Amino acid sequence: SLVDPQDYFVPKKSILNKIVGDSQLELDVAECLDGCDDIVSFVKNSELKMDYRNAEGGISNYIPDFIVKESPDTYHVLETKGREDIDDASKFERLEQWCADATATEQGPKYYPLYVREGDWLSYRPRTFEQLRKLGSRPKRAVPPAIPAELEQRFAGLVMRWREKTRFSSTA
Repeated sequence: SLVDPQDYFVPKKSILNKIVGDSQLELDVAECLDGCDDIVSFVKNSELKMDYRNAEGGISNYIPDFIVKESPDTYHVLETKGREDIDDASKFERLEQWCADATATEQGPKYYPLYVREGDWLSYRPRTFEQLRKLGSRPKRAVPPAIPAELEQRFAGLVMRWREKTRFSSTA
């Protein structure tokens, strides 16, 4: 079987000779980073992997999109996000914890998490890393769907019947 060719970008500020994006957003961000005079270098991440607890309670792996070297001792771990899903907040919380743990030593580089939504990217189109950092936000925590009123009423009725039954049976 043939492999579908993926779009890629040839950077100047990366140790990799090609950046293959998982989305057009990633390719656009890579091109932006490559043109930023306020960073040293960047890489499309494939090595830094962290586990997190997913929405179902299991353990899953998370691989942030980019690592950006702003200065010799300052790094940003960048997640770009097109379609948001239920696990995004948990992944970002894990990234924040990883950055805090990696930065906890007095000596050594400092790591900062950065989350950029596609909508913000498309609205602003930053030209510098400082502008890109200002787009940073936090993923929204997914809110469980509301219980339909009919089910809520049925549940309330069951609870009332159970209380009535247990009240009479405990006095007998």
